[in-house]
Amino acid sequence: MLRQISIVEHRKKYNTVLSCLWHLLKIRSPKNGLCINPWCKASIAKYYAPVRGRQAIFCRRCLSHFYPMVDSIFSRGHIPLNLLFEIMYLMLACKIQFPHVK
Repeated sequence: MLRQISIVEHRKKYNTVLSCLWHLLKIRSPKNGLCINPWCKASIAKYYAPVRGRQAIFCRRCLSHFYPMVDSIFSRGHIPLNLLFEIMYLMLACKIQFPHVK
């Protein structure tokens, strides 16, 4: 069973847009931990870096860009990603606290 983290722990973990982008990348990337480009075979942890001024991450080896928010509920949003993560946390924490609420 997963342990529910406190709001303070959540704010420390997801305090910037970049930390939220890395989390989305971790969720949406292949499970083997390699580049999204099938011909590259570079490690995400070693070769991926953020793109300055954009909400994207690129591979320094093959120069392919990855936009973690595309085709998700976060695409085309104008609210900062770290604020959306906090809103989702508060909604889920409320649901866990009051399970009878539908």
